Amino acid sequence: VTEFELLTAAALWLFAEEQVDFAVLEVGLGGRWDATSVVEPKVAVITGIGLDHTAILGDTLEQIASEKAAIIKQGSVPVLGPGTAAVREVFLARCREVGVAPLIVDRPPDNRPEGPERFPRYQEQNIACALAATTAALGYEPETAHIQQALSSLSIPGRFELIRSTPPLLIDASHNPQSARVLAEALVERYGQDEATGLLNTFDTLLLGILRDKDAAGIIEALSPLFAHVAVTQSPSSRAIPAAELAEMVVHVSGHKPEVYTSVSEALVSLTARATSVVATGSITLAGAVKGFVGR
Repeated sequence: VTEFELLTAAALWLFAEEQVDFAVLEVGLGGRWDATSVVEPKVAVITGIGLDHTAILGDTLEQIASEKAAIIKQGSVPVLGPGTAAVREVFLARCREVGVAPLIVDRPPDNRPEGPERFPRYQEQNIACALAATTAALGYEPETAHIQQALSSLSIPGRFELIRSTPPLLIDASHNPQSARVLAEALVERYGQDEATGLLNTFDTLLLGILRDKDAAGIIEALSPLFAHVAVTQSPSSRAIPAAELAEMVVHVSGHKPEVYTSVSEALVSLTARATSVVATGSITLAGAVKGFVGR
């Protein structure tokens, strides 16, 4: 029994004990053989497809989509997000196979908060999928005022989160090239960039920590051009790429000669002492370690 299987079983037991109205389960890996596949979902949400976990799920978008499509079951309402567009026929074929009609989400919601603190663009698609899933689960669309109230008070830890203003420190849990690219777009949109150099305004240093089973080169390629400096470290995870090894990848992919820190605490103490403005990303574990250290 794996840790994930044990936790999934415990969660399902607890949901039953508490008699919850709705339980939201995130698939751990793929969908077809995941521990969460024991449930018969009322709503099945697929936000997008990327090349991740290729050693297990397959090395093409179509193969990965086929594994994820298995969460669509008879009697469920599939919600297909904008990120499924490239392989949508795979999901539509699964819908026909089990006799269900999908809800296709191709644009952000109209009922989003306005103003300078609104969500970065990549979250708008996620919000649209969440609203579609909520409507499918409830059987009716929530009132606009309720949607606005929920979105206005919504906080998503670890996603485009500015956890310190002076010197600026932003964390994001991006951990594959697809999410790194949308993070890069959101940073440029929110903070702007120098027209001559292409470098970000506000932030000058990228702090990277990436896990062994991820496409580190793709993440580096997506983000490094925006920063004058790159630093590397490793989170406490046993799956983290050692900082020295990650530094070699950075040199090879981007030409940056990064600062190397063997721990998150060492990196943050050094960078903060120099009043360096930092975007820390590359894995969920890095984002968590940075936030934990700053919040002590």
